[in-house]
Amino acid sequence: MLFRSLRGADVLVHNLGPGVAERLGVDHASLAPAFPRLIVCEVSGYGEGGPYGGKKAYDLLVQNETGLLATTGTPGGPAKAGISAADIAAGMYALCGILLALRRRDETGCGGLVRVSLFDALSEWMMPHGYADAYSGRAPRPSGTEHASIAPYGSFRCGDGREICLAVQNDREWQRFCDAVLERPDLVSDDRFRVNPVRSDNRAALRAIIEDRFSGLTRAAVAERLEAAGIACAEQKSVREFWQHPQHAARDRWRTI
Repeated sequence: MLFRSLRGADVLVHNLGPGVAERLGVDHASLAPAFPRLIVCEVSGYGEGGPYGGKKAYDLLVQNETGLLATTGTPGGPAKAGISAADIAAGMYALCGILLALRRRDETGCGGLVRVSLFDALSEWMMPHGYADAYSGRAPRPSGTEHASIAPYGSFRCGDGREICLAVQNDREWQRFCDAVLERPDLVSDDRFRVNPVRSDNRAALRAIIEDRFSGLTRAAVAERLEAAGIACAEQKSVREFWQHPQHAARDRWRTI
């Protein structure tokens, strides 16, 4: 049945365990003589060879092996990503590889082999943290909803018990944030918060000041001040609120097919 289907197929994608494709005769080397235009995409856990080449792999296991769990969660403990990050990363790189292979086939007439691993894909996504650790000596730490190296950047509680996420990207925005949102212009020249590196080092004290000021305001009122000051912000939405998001509705993103 499979081989009959392959006669009219452009691409075969599989994520069989180590050695299974060869045993079944559905690896690229076995299929290429009979199907020279076929593109085979092999998705594995850890890639070919190496000490992990024969290991089984699932999304959460790869999140552990790539250090993702060391950067998520809170200072009290790690947490996995809320989505299947390794699976999705591998799927996106598989798509890119397949599209490139199809383009190559347009020019050469030949199929080919695309190999993607969950470990390699998520390793690519982890490189900003890898570079930070390797070249600055400051390993990223679990920081909850806060940014690992920018402050203030994260979710803050408002007076109605709801949270708003805001992002101050540079010192110009920090001044506007102090003046127009917090109404505390004195903080601009405070040695604890004057530039981002020291703000990041003193983020606990900074959070206390921000949340104390927000305690007398609703989330809507805080959002209004942030928007007026040109400070990027977002509401922390539930999955249902995401599903009912007005941006999706306005752009007709949900459709019945």
